Amino acid sequence: MKPTFAHLPYKDFTIKARLVNSKNVVKKLAALKAEFIGKDLQTDHYFETDKGKLKWREGTIENLITHYERFDDSGMERTIVYQYDINPSQDQIDDLFLNHKVIGITKKERRIYQLNNIKIHLDK
Repeated sequence: MKPTFAHLPYKDFTIKARLVNSKNVVKKLAALKAEFIGKDLQTDHYFETDKGKLKWREGTIENLITHYERFDDSGMERTIVYQYDINPSQDQIDDLFLNHKVIGITKKERRIYQLNNIKIHLDK
C-alpha cells in the first residue's frame, strides 16, 4: 500500500533543545500554569517509505500512525504531514507491518505539558 502524499491541513513548528537541568524548566512551566498531561512511555516503530518518515507510536498516552517530512524553516523544523491517525486500529497497525519493512525502533519517556495552544515535550 503506497501513501498518496496529500498534505493534511496541519501546521507544526518544532524547536528542540538539550536541557542540562529540566527541573528549572518544570518550575517555569508550573509558574506559567502549564497543564501537566502526564508521563508517556513511548515506543516508536519506523518503517521504510519513499518519502519522509512513517512511524507507529505506541505509548501509554499517545498512540498514532503518522507519515511526515520535516524541513528547516529559519532555524525551526517545519512539518508537512501526509497521514496522522490517532489511536489506530489493530488492522491499521497490522497493515504497516505487512506492507513496510521496519527500519528502526526507539524507546523514550516523555513528560507532556500543555500551555495554551503550545504542546511541550520533555524527553528522557
